[in-house]
Amino acid sequence: MAGGAGAASGLLSFTAVVAPGLVGLVQGYVADAYGLRATAILAAVAIGLAVGGAACWLPSVPAAVAGSHHNAWLAYGRVMRDRPVQALMLVRAASSVAFGVFALLAGPRLVAASGGLTAVGQLVLIGSLGGAAAQIGIGRLSDAIGRRGVLLLVTVLGAGAPVLFGMATGVPTLLLISAAFYLSAWASQTLVVALGGDLARPGTVDQVMSLDSSVFSWGVVVAAILVLAFGASNPAAAFVLGGAANVLGIVALPFARRPATVRGRETAAMVDP
Repeated sequence: MAGGAGAASGLLSFTAVVAPGLVGLVQGYVADAYGLRATAILAAVAIGLAVGGAACWLPSVPAAVAGSHHNAWLAYGRVMRDRPVQALMLVRAASSVAFGVFALLAGPRLVAASGGLTAVGQLVLIGSLGGAAAQIGIGRLSDAIGRRGVLLLVTVLGAGAPVLFGMATGVPTLLLISAAFYLSAWASQTLVVALGGDLARPGTVDQVMSLDSSVFSWGVVVAAILVLAFGASNPAAAFVLGGAANVLGIVALPFARRPATVRGRETAAMVDP
């Protein structure tokens, strides 16, 4: 991926996460005033408008040429056996587990601490706007000093914030920790996408991005299992396990790099995009 990949993926993440923040606070007030049914109807209408807009205005994609599907599957198989990509996907899976646990349990914890759903809207607003605003700066920083170092910092933050959230009590403290966590989560999204583009071999960027989406989904499934196991009886333990998942990402991150090549041969020197 080109040198501006961090900034480009930061802009993409900004667009993806700013929308929930713009409506989250409103939905929190709606839920408090009119109940969850009204909130669900509001969300369903928004989703319907988005799907309708996509169907009307997104450009059509030309049909694939004959025989390309077979080549795509071969490329996908090679990507799955690529050690640097495997390491990066472990980082992605770890952050997804932490994100899933936090997304499923942060709201109920805030409701228990504040007695109302308005704090959940504040959580969405802080998480989305704070995380989105940080994406562009983090993307540019990664272009300047290296994505891996920045990704390591935000992964460490993503490991500690859920643990602290599980132990904290006051609503302001919980919201502050949630802002730090969502900064970590969305920054990780930006940096993993950019690193995936850096690590993808020629012609495999699509497969790497597809694998990234699949790994994210499976990470959230694991998070849901953790919440089912501990969410009701010991939610603090679920937060600790979610944060601990990111420790695996910290361990795997040094391996998410490709050896440099000299005269066509791989050497011990490692590329650090």
